Amino acid sequence: IGATTENPYFEVNGALISRSSIFELYPLDKEDIKTVLRRAVYDTEKGMGSYSASIDDDALEFLADISGGDARSALNAVELGILTTNRSEDGKIHITLEVAAECIQKRVVRYDKTGDTHYDTISAFIKSMRGSDPDAAVYYLAKMLYAGEDIKFIARRIMICAAEDVGNADPMALTVAVSAAQAAERIGMPELIWLLCRRRGIYFLENKNHRFDDFSIIEKLLCNTNIPRMFKVRQSFHKTHIENLESEVRKKLEQSRVSDLLHPGMRICVTASSRGIDRQKVILREIIHFLKQNHCDPFLIPAMGSHGGATAEGQKAVLTGYGITEEYCECPILSSMETVHLGEVEENGERMEVRIDRYAYEADGIVAFGRIKPHSAFRGPIESGITKMLCIGMGKQEGADSLHKDGFGTFKTRIPLFGNFVRTHTNVLFGVSTIENAFDQCNRIDVLRNQEIPEKEPELLKYAASLMPRILVPETDVLVVREIGKNFSGSGMDPNITGTWSTPYGEGGIRKQHTVVLDLTEESHGNGMGIGQADTTTLRFYNKMNFLETYPNALTSTVFWPIKLAMVLRDDEMAIKGGIKTCNHIDLEKPRIVLIRNSLSIEEIYLSEVYWDMAHNIDGMEIISDPEPLPFDVHGNLLLWTEDDGK
Repeated sequence: IGATTENPYFEVNGALISRSSIFELYPLDKEDIKTVLRRAVYDTEKGMGSYSASIDDDALEFLADISGGDARSALNAVELGILTTNRSEDGKIHITLEVAAECIQKRVVRYDKTGDTHYDTISAFIKSMRGSDPDAAVYYLAKMLYAGEDIKFIARRIMICAAEDVGNADPMALTVAVSAAQAAERIGMPELIWLLCRRRGIYFLENKNHRFDDFSIIEKLLCNTNIPRMFKVRQSFHKTHIENLESEVRKKLEQSRVSDLLHPGMRICVTASSRGIDRQKVILREIIHFLKQNHCDPFLIPAMGSHGGATAEGQKAVLTGYGITEEYCECPILSSMETVHLGEVEENGERMEVRIDRYAYEADGIVAFGRIKPHSAFRGPIESGITKMLCIGMGKQEGADSLHKDGFGTFKTRIPLFGNFVRTHTNVLFGVSTIENAFDQCNRIDVLRNQEIPEKEPELLKYAASLMPRILVPETDVLVVREIGKNFSGSGMDPNITGTWSTPYGEGGIRKQHTVVLDLTEESHGNGMGIGQADTTTLRFYNKMNFLETYPNALTSTVFWPIKLAMVLRDDEMAIKGGIKTCNHIDLEKPRIVLIRNSLSIEEIYLSEVYWDMAHNIDGMEIISDPEPLPFDVHGNLLLWTEDDGK
C-alpha cells in the first residue's frame, strides 16, 4: 500500500502501475473537516477530550478553510494548540483564532463563516483589474498575501483575468500572466510581491497600449493656468409637455383610425430606437397594446443601424439599458443583424442597394417609431425621424453602410430617396413620431399613415427645430461638457447645442475655440462617439471608452472625426486647464468658460465671471448664484452634477 499526492500515472513506474489498483482520495469539504476537529477536541476516547479543551467557532472556521481539505494538517494544528497553550482561569484550554493561526503558521484572513469575505476579496481584486484601477488591485493583492492566501490561487485568478477579460484585446496578456505565475512560484516570498505588482506582471490593470503614471511634466506646464470663478444661471425655454403619455398615445392611435389597416393574426414589426427618447418604453408598450387589442401579433426590433457594436446582442443590450424589455413591453424582441435585399435606387446615374432587417421584411406589417428633430451632421427637409428610421435604423449595418458610403453631404436627398423606397416597397402601415421640448420631455405625439409620412414630416421637423434649446451666450473660449453619450445624441453631444460639427453640412450651436469633455455615460456602453470633437478629456473617459464598440459607427458613416481621441489628461481639473492654456488671443486671466452638464440638460449652466455683466442683460437668463471657484476633490474630480448632490 502506497500513497502519493502526485499523479501516479506520471510519477510511478509503469510496470508497478499496471499491477496496482489505484484509488483517488478527494479533499474533504469544510463541514467534514470541522466535524473531525470537533471530535479531536471533545472526544475523550479517540480524541483529546481529557485535556478539557475548547475551540472557538471562528478558529474552527479558519482551520477548515486554510487546510485545503487536508484533515491531517488541521488535526496537527489542533494538537499543537492543545499541547502548547496555557490554561485560562477557568481551568480550560481555549483554542482561539489567534492560537489556531499561530499553530498552522498562517496569517488569519478575516473570512466569515460562509466564506463570503474570501470570495468578496478575490472578486474585488478581479474587478479592480478589469476596471483598470491598479491602486485598488495592488491593495487587494497585498491583503490576500498578508492574510496567507495561496499564491497559486492568486496567480490562477490573474491568468483567468488575462484570458477572459483582455485576451481578445491583447493575445500576449495570457502569456505574460503565465510567465509571471511560474516565476512567482519558483521565487517565493517575499520577492514575488514585486513580480506580481509589476506592470508587466499584471499590466492589464491599465489600458493596454499606454501608461498614464506620471503627469509631472503636464503639471509644470499648467501650473500658471488658473480656472476662473464661475456662477450659475438658469435658461428659460418652452416647457409644454405631455404628462399622461400613455393616454395621449392611445388617443392619437384611435383618432388616426389606423385600426382600419389591421387584421386579426397579422405579425406586426415595431421599431425601437437607440436614442435616449423620453419615455420611449412607455410609447412602445402602448403601441404594442393597441396592436394586441386589434388581435395582431406584434414584436419589437432594435432599429439602430450599426449602433450597439453592430451586433444583435449589443443592440438588444442598448434597449435593455432603456428599460425596453420583453417583460415590460409584453412582446418578443427579435434582434438580428441579418438583412435582405429590397431593391436599388438611383441618383445621378449611381445605383445603390437598399436593405432592411429580415424580421421587418418578413412581417405582415411595419410600424415605425422615431423622434423627429434636427440632425447632428446635415441639414435637409427631412432629417432625424420616421423616414430615417425606415432606411438607416431598419437597414442595420449593411443598409446604413449603403446609404452612408458617399458621406453626409448626400443625406439631404438620399434620406428621402431611400426612406420612400422602403416605405413603398414594404408593408409600412403607419409611423408614430415624438417631438421633445427643450427639456427632453415629450411635447407632441403624431400618428402618420404610410402616405402621410413624406407630406407631414418636413413640417414636423420645423416645429421640432422651434423647440430646440440653445446656450444663450453666442460665443466662448472654452466649452466644458460634463458628460457625453449615445443617450444624448448619436454624436455623443448634439452639435446643434455645442457647435461640435463633425461635417461641413451642418451649422449652429455656440462658437468656441476649444471643447473639454470630462466623462462618458454608462448608457453608452463604452461607445465614445463624439470625443473627436473634444480637444482635451480625462483618463476616466479614456478608461471607459470601448474602441471596438465605437469604431463600427465611423466605418458605417464614413466620418472619422467623431472617434479621434482628444488629449488625455489625468482628471477634470487638468483637462479644463489644458483647454484654457491652449486658447489663442484671449485674456488668460479672464477666460470665457461655459460649463454644461450635457447637450440635453442646459436649463442650468455655469458661466465664468467675465460673463457677469452680460448675463444680466440676456433675455431668458436668470443668475442664481454668485461667482465662486469650481469645487474639485483632492483627486481633481469636479464636484458638480454628481450622483450624490445633483447640483
